[in-house]
Amino acid sequence: MSKELEGELLEKEGLLRTAFEFGTIGIAIISPEKGFLRVNDEICRMMGYSREELMRMTWAQTTHPDDLQSNVTQVSRVLAGEIDGFSLDKRYIRKDGTVVYATVWINCKRGDDGKVKYFIAMLHDITERKKLEYSLVVEIASRRETENRLNRLLEASFEGIVIAEEGRIIDANKRYAEMFGYEPGEMFGMSVFDLVAPQYREIAMKHVSARYEEPYEADGLKKDGTIIRVEVCGKNMEYEGRKVRMSALRDITEKKAREEQLRQSEERFRMIAENITEVFWMADVAISKVFYVSPGYERIWGRPMSSVYENPRSFIDSIHEDDRQRALTTFEIEKIGQPFDHEYRIIRPDGTIRWIWERGFPVADKTGRVTRYAGVSTDITEKKRMNDELKESEQRFKALFDGVPDAIFLADPETGYIIDANLSASKLLDRPVSEIRGMHHTELHPKETEQYSKEAFREHADESRQKSQIHPIENYVVRSDGRHIPVEVNAQIIYIKGKRILQGVFRDITDRKNAEQEWEYTFNSMSDLIMIVDINQKFIKVNKAFASKMGKTQEEMVGLACYESVHGLSEPPPYCPQSKLLVDGKSYEYEIFEERLGGYYLVSVTPLRDSDSDIVGSVIAAKDITKRKSLEEELQKSTQQSESMMRDMSMLLKEIHHRVKNNLQIISSLLSLQADRISDANFQNIFKDSQNRIKAMALVHEKLYRSSNLTEFDVKEYIQDLSSELFYTYNAYPDAIDLRFDIGIVSIDVDLIITCGLVINELLSNALKYAFPGGKKGRITISFNRALNDKYLLIVSDDGVGIPEQWDIETTDSLGLQLVNDLITRKLKGKIDLDRTIGTKFTMVF
Repeated sequence: MSKELEGELLEKEGLLRTAFEFGTIGIAIISPEKGFLRVNDEICRMMGYSREELMRMTWAQTTHPDDLQSNVTQVSRVLAGEIDGFSLDKRYIRKDGTVVYATVWINCKRGDDGKVKYFIAMLHDITERKKLEYSLVVEIASRRETENRLNRLLEASFEGIVIAEEGRIIDANKRYAEMFGYEPGEMFGMSVFDLVAPQYREIAMKHVSARYEEPYEADGLKKDGTIIRVEVCGKNMEYEGRKVRMSALRDITEKKAREEQLRQSEERFRMIAENITEVFWMADVAISKVFYVSPGYERIWGRPMSSVYENPRSFIDSIHEDDRQRALTTFEIEKIGQPFDHEYRIIRPDGTIRWIWERGFPVADKTGRVTRYAGVSTDITEKKRMNDELKESEQRFKALFDGVPDAIFLADPETGYIIDANLSASKLLDRPVSEIRGMHHTELHPKETEQYSKEAFREHADESRQKSQIHPIENYVVRSDGRHIPVEVNAQIIYIKGKRILQGVFRDITDRKNAEQEWEYTFNSMSDLIMIVDINQKFIKVNKAFASKMGKTQEEMVGLACYESVHGLSEPPPYCPQSKLLVDGKSYEYEIFEERLGGYYLVSVTPLRDSDSDIVGSVIAAKDITKRKSLEEELQKSTQQSESMMRDMSMLLKEIHHRVKNNLQIISSLLSLQADRISDANFQNIFKDSQNRIKAMALVHEKLYRSSNLTEFDVKEYIQDLSSELFYTYNAYPDAIDLRFDIGIVSIDVDLIITCGLVINELLSNALKYAFPGGKKGRITISFNRALNDKYLLIVSDDGVGIPEQWDIETTDSLGLQLVNDLITRKLKGKIDLDRTIGTKFTMVF
């Protein structure tokens, strides 16, 4: 917003506030429920009531009963949203009972929901004017015998005067005819209602028929069809012995236009004041009374505007205590009538802090005395935040500028003089930054490179050339002690506050240079043959070993073709990995016997790429493997002999397992024959249990014998086969007993699997024999997996009848369970846990 517009708005606002409090127009703010919210002194004078008395009344109580209905009708239209305001002439009953005439302008303030928040009423006292109009009419009527004098009065009147009998014009003055665009003689005999716009004819007829003498407004219809706004005041009287109605009409079109302009101006001001982010205010010099504060106050301060009107200095309490005294000192300027401009913080009711920029301007009365101040308060919290962030950003940039390990120089691209440098530049040159500032860029480099440095500077300063991407250059800088330091320089044009600056980044490459020397030494010290070739397979660089092998110097090898020097060919051979690399970009390694090099070589070819990842050549390394090839041939012969021996050993072990298995089966058969000779069932079960134990051991040797690899043993298959054998032995049916496995062990030592097989044999046998008496159905689960600390976890459980509480595996007389306890605790150094919660569950960790 421009300063002129801002000043104009403040002036208008001040005038409006002054008019409210000190004007000759009565002003009231009225609630939709008809009660007075605020009144000025003039309206109190007009009504004869004190301010406190009016605040307890409604406008309907002060309105003349005959004018109440028309007023209610217009208010109802405003509340319904049909119109935003209206004006009318009406009568009020003063406190002493007398009647006061007033022209009333009504406007409303609506909320966001469109409902009326309050009405603004402005009243102009026209009682004296009405009395004058009525006295004039009476005087004219009383002097009807003096027609000429009456006509002179009629013609001399600034208002249009018309005399009508039963609605027909019988006389009118010149002003009346001019108002409607007629000649006086044309109007005689016309109906006065033809000169009223259709929408107002009913009102006019009502005033005539009811003999109303109160003034009213209507739209008049001119001869050419245009509309004028008129104020009409009529009175019934006798004229030349006839009963007539004399009416006085005043053209108020321009007045209405001015009122509309004022209303629009006030509306625009209201819209601006209510929608802009700033706060407009006006107060007296002592800030003891606030005449106006715009709605922005509620948005910024978070407090109702009414709080400022009720307690004008309440806003001071919201000022941050650290800023309050300074703000109060600034406000003292008001007493000497000077403008002021200051910033301070406020604390909103929700505890948030906002920054305020406030400007105050003195407003003088006609005598030049400053009676009040107008001001604008702006929320600059976001601006403050951005300024703080900018300062922080500048500090971060400075810290980054000085914290970068590379030296940075900022120079004028036109003159070449150094503008600024960072701390790393100071360290690089061993000079303070203050000394570097003002140096010419050529002073950074040795005298012998001065011409080269100037050309490089001009190239970097040319922005058009920079678009083609200038690559880093190498140069030297001179320290204060005269020592030359190798540097890599990257430079580009940057803009600082709109000014072109050439920024040069100097990196100390002393270590890199030393590394290059070390690389060169290493490159030439390697016994392997190293070649770097371009895409045409010509040598770019070779090491001493390769040059010596070829009987040439390193310089003589550069530019020669690889296929000519190494293979003695006129073009690359079909198997050449360099040719393949140029096609697919892959590395290759192969062995080759090369007669010119005198033996076998292991050759590796790796792509060489530029900064854009394009292949520009390759690195070839050839390692002499002639001795290794001889050793490999000897090793191959030895390996063949070893494999033959291993096959023979495997056959021998298979034969041993086969014979052990056969011997165990013979023992089992002998036990079976012996059992057949025994009639005692207990002894038969003893023999059967022994057979099962032997079968469990024999099954291991049988699987090893049948296995193609003695180092691999299928644990799961073994446990499943062992279980099936026991099911067969004890006539158990899978449809009666659900046997489940959870085997996570893949391979295991042979001795350990035999031990585990014996344990599973005993526990599964016991479950099949005792857990499900009378053909009861149930479930047996065998789980064999890894436990913590590289141990094994073996669980055999069932949901059968379970083992009695008094039974103890340490004291049992069962040979099988004694065997289980002995194998787990003594042989495998493990532990056994027995759980009787559901059936029987043996948990063994070893």
